[in-house]
Amino acid sequence: MIYNANKSQLSHVDWESLNNMAQITVDDVVDINVNGTVGKPYSVNLNEWKGLFSLTTRKFYQVLGASSTKHDVPQIQKLIDRVISAHMRGGEVIETLSDSLKGLSNLKLHYEKDGFKETTTQIGEIIKKVEDFLNNQEEFKLENFYNNGFFKRMNLEASIIGDESGKIGEGTLLYSQKIDLFLTSQREAITESDRIFLEKLKNSLNNSNHFETVSSSFYYAAAEKARLNYPTESNDPELWKQVYEVALKDLAEEKIRSLFSELEKMNEADQSELGIGIPMNVEYGQDRSGHAFFLSLCKEKDGSFTVAQINTGVFMLSEPEICIQLNRNIHAPISYSASPVVEFSGLSHEEAELFLKKALVLNGRDFFTRIEAGKNYSGLFADILDKKTLNRIPARRLQITGNCVTRSAKEYLVYCFQKSKNIELGNKFLSYLDPRDSTTLSLEAIRQLKE
Repeated sequence: MIYNANKSQLSHVDWESLNNMAQITVDDVVDINVNGTVGKPYSVNLNEWKGLFSLTTRKFYQVLGASSTKHDVPQIQKLIDRVISAHMRGGEVIETLSDSLKGLSNLKLHYEKDGFKETTTQIGEIIKKVEDFLNNQEEFKLENFYNNGFFKRMNLEASIIGDESGKIGEGTLLYSQKIDLFLTSQREAITESDRIFLEKLKNSLNNSNHFETVSSSFYYAAAEKARLNYPTESNDPELWKQVYEVALKDLAEEKIRSLFSELEKMNEADQSELGIGIPMNVEYGQDRSGHAFFLSLCKEKDGSFTVAQINTGVFMLSEPEICIQLNRNIHAPISYSASPVVEFSGLSHEEAELFLKKALVLNGRDFFTRIEAGKNYSGLFADILDKKTLNRIPARRLQITGNCVTRSAKEYLVYCFQKSKNIELGNKFLSYLDPRDSTTLSLEAIRQLKE
């Protein structure tokens, strides 16, 4: 096949490497260059080399001296990972990857015949991964994101073109599915402790949707509850409004009890490092424009609670550290950064409960103007302002498009990676499943919390 960057989603050197592997016959070996690319295959009689090298511990592409490090087999593994990632982004790589599988199988047979057990095992593991991928392509496909608009919004995380809004639960669903994809595609490249942490993070995202109060089912339940206390003979709109407001508060309190109960089920470390995430939303204006953000509730080791506001857009609580970056992207030459998380620590159970009651009643409310919505947003934190902690959150790029639903969920994950000191895992996760192109800004790495 002729190389096409847009169609394959692969770099030219990766495309050539994949095609070179596809050309391997049973009598061939290949060289791995310093930059990890696979050279064209060629034949060699291994018996002629046995007097010159001790081959029992050498990898198959080290026989000719083209490479002398022990990291060459993983280079092939990394190439396969990049190909799978390209497929996830819609790249047309299946045919070429299938051909390369045949080449790898030929290579394995060649070294198996000559008694190189270690090399044979390593190639076999790579073959198994490719076969697993080819047999379960839909598992690795991001097509469901495209179909539902999720992946399009994800691209907009760094894009300045267009404006997307979405339902409040879509951000958590997106990243829950992304974690699943990462765990599936990278299961052999991450440790068991990494896997356990990511599973917990996914569960935290899934649980967060149980506590949001914007869904139609919540308002339906409130209406049903209100009807039980509304006189059947009455036709007073003001009375109905009062009864309905009481029902909303009652339901919010039920959710809060459930929230604290869920938090208590976690172990001590998870209560502090993950806690409970709550997706939030306020709407305003005739066109019902709105903004999504996240709240986080954690229980600390001393029994107190920490509430965090996670927001990279409108209404965010201002922080003193503001950075301005000049970018090579001509569409967005300047971007701004600030701390996306503001923490309020040392809250008692009663104070945390009172705050959450205000939050869940505010959530999803429709205000006449943006100014009114902003006042209510600020009012949410008024009672706990004295609990605001010194800023320890590194600045991150602020929103430059209307993608608050996905961006707030992403920043909640970043916050969890930071608190748990899983910085390397967090960057590996974001870089693997966050595609970038010429219309996007560069990927922003997660940094450690300030001491």
